[in-house]
Amino acid sequence: MENNYQPIKSFRDLHVYQNLYKAMVIVHTKICPRLPQEKKSMI
Repeated sequence: MENNYQPIKSFRDLHVYQNLYKAMVIVHTKICPRLPQEKKSMI
């Protein structure tokens, strides 16, 4: 069986981290600006 993965050197190498980071960017750029002002203070 061939291993196509690179060795993990830090948490940034994890696919879970990378996917969550992409989701966080989408939330902060597209969803947060549409929230009412009183909800933005909770972020």
